[in-house]
Amino acid sequence: MAWTILSSWFFGVFLTSLTGTVSYFFWKLLEFVMERKKQFRWIVFSGKLVIIFYLVPVIYLYIYFSELHVDKNTYVRMGFVSPILLYGAGIAFFLWFVGFCFGIFRYFIQKRNLKLFVSCSVPADLQINRIKDEIEKRLALKQSVAVRLNYQCIVPVVMGVRKPVILLPEQEYDQKKLRIILEHELMHVKHRDLFWKHFLYWISKVHWFNYSFKCLTDDINGWNETYCDRDACYGEMSICTYEEYFDTILENARVKSNEKLLFTMHLYENKKGIKRRMVRMRHYHASKELRKVVVALLTVCFVGVSSVTAFAAGEGVMNGYEALTDTTENILAETGVSGEGETVIPPGTDDGIPEIEMPNRARTYMEWNIPGDTKYKTGAFWVTKGQKIAVTALVSPTNKFINMGIVEPDGTRRQVSGMSALGHTFEVNYTGGYAVFVENRASSEITVQLMYAVE
Repeated sequence: MAWTILSSWFFGVFLTSLTGTVSYFFWKLLEFVMERKKQFRWIVFSGKLVIIFYLVPVIYLYIYFSELHVDKNTYVRMGFVSPILLYGAGIAFFLWFVGFCFGIFRYFIQKRNLKLFVSCSVPADLQINRIKDEIEKRLALKQSVAVRLNYQCIVPVVMGVRKPVILLPEQEYDQKKLRIILEHELMHVKHRDLFWKHFLYWISKVHWFNYSFKCLTDDINGWNETYCDRDACYGEMSICTYEEYFDTILENARVKSNEKLLFTMHLYENKKGIKRRMVRMRHYHASKELRKVVVALLTVCFVGVSSVTAFAAGEGVMNGYEALTDTTENILAETGVSGEGETVIPPGTDDGIPEIEMPNRARTYMEWNIPGDTKYKTGAFWVTKGQKIAVTALVSPTNKFINMGIVEPDGTRRQVSGMSALGHTFEVNYTGGYAVFVENRASSEITVQLMYAVE
């Protein structure tokens, strides 16, 4: 049971990661077009919506509910999970979990480094704080941001979500350039970019194996920088020209920071990033941006098309999953017994072996610890004439002998026998309630992983 839960967890994470990847590549196509048209507002907003597809397991839910059938006002899951896929997903879960734990460990190391980094700073002087207060008031910030000077800081950075702080290198500042620096960093606070930085980090630990999410994170952080550039140069409360703004940034970019601190926004990230930001902002005109209503309509269309594309991908995954299930089921059947070994036991035949009914709770996978000379069977489930019941069982220890089969509506038992791994498909001759059973023919306890599916 625990193995099934772990396998299902990773399967859900994997399918959700696939959903996000589909949406991300669709967004990249639109980003290329909208960037040429200078529609930065839509790009920034829609890029953050892509994150939803990495969080909501739409494909997993689609596959799950696609396998549910209603019979006698009861939902019965008809899908079959082969042991090979089950164990493969379980192993993948443990690999994923190792990577996730490494990310958590790195988080605590980085948090410690940040505290040490901030501890080496001192409060900024009165003049810097006066300029900062003026900008905060003009930007209508709801929280006050502390400014500190740090001798280890090479370029200006901002950090913190609940208590943001700006760290400046200890040096003499030209008043105009100081205003530009503080304007840029306070824009990050106004746009809640530090929150998005943290949020993306935690999601990236879940999808650490997916390179597309790393690309999305880089894109969103890059566009957050561009949006700050836009508001600083062309916004309603801009304080400088394009030339003055990027002259200040390029002056700070002459020195390369060796700090690799998470959860911080730097005045610049790298030369490639600065060049990209300058190209984006050149010849920008705020008046050409789409209205908010149009942005909302485009966003709804984007989410709708992304959802349809994701469901199409889900259908493809479902078909591939069924093909893998059939293949692995056949492999297991070949290692057990074929239909030629089927034995029929008439109703009312008492073999003297205790029979215990186990609740299956509409599941098609069970793990039973069966005592010696005991029979376990599932609760009854409804099957129509002409359908088939595919049953597979893995036995541990592998040298123990079992009978495995079905109980028909009139009590007739049809079974196959063997050790280690058994796989068999039973033809259904009558409509009614059927049960699956495993009989332990050994004198000691065995563990049986039982899987069945109605086809």
